[in-house]
Amino acid sequence: MKDNFSNVAINYSKFRPGYPKELLDFILHHCENKNCAWDCGTGNGQVAKELSKYFNKVIASDISQQQLNQAYQASNIEYRLESGENCSIDDQSLDLITVAQAIHWFDFNGFYTHVNRVLKPGGIIAVWAYNNPVLEGILNDSLLEIYEDTLGAYWDPERQYITDGYETIPFPFEEIDCPPFSICYNWTREHFTGYISTWSALKHYVEKNKTDLMPWIVEKFKKDWPDQTMKPIYFPCHLRIGKML
Repeated sequence: MKDNFSNVAINYSKFRPGYPKELLDFILHHCENKNCAWDCGTGNGQVAKELSKYFNKVIASDISQQQLNQAYQASNIEYRLESGENCSIDDQSLDLITVAQAIHWFDFNGFYTHVNRVLKPGGIIAVWAYNNPVLEGILNDSLLEIYEDTLGAYWDPERQYITDGYETIPFPFEEIDCPPFSICYNWTREHFTGYISTWSALKHYVEKNKTDLMPWIVEKFKKDWPDQTMKPIYFPCHLRIGKML
């Protein structure tokens, strides 16, 4: 599993979007029991926080200590510094496994070996990701120029799974049909460019070219997005959910 986000852990916690309540409600609706859940690739604990409201215990794991340092704390959340391919969770102890915006980085075979080991019979696995954001009008043209023209060659190949709406990931479970979901916000330009600062392709660009692109990116949006002005932003969100076979 790649670690692309340790160096932006604080900004990740501050600027990345959350997940729609409707998506989490849909997942919870399919959980017959709510004793123990595992949020794998938890990052700063966004999903673990929500699960802790419903489950007696939540195990939340990540390979980045920097991300875990930013994580939400609760008495029924146990954070572990470990990967999904090498987890220490007990056999058949889980009612739910969630992976938000992360499974495309995993070794699928290694991870699913542990999923099959730790899920109870009839347990649920839910994986999801949000796709490229959409802005209004000319702002979206500027976004596409940055995403495709400037950074296109710097995206990891795993990013294609998100572009495909997670339809191309292996998912060897009894699948449940899902409705479409979306994430909608009104953000300032400052928040949106803060979100861009967490992109893995931007990190790769800086590492290769030794150039900070953020001042140029901020200037790209300044003309059509005044300071402190709120603009709508939309993220398509793709969920796959299944039962243990």
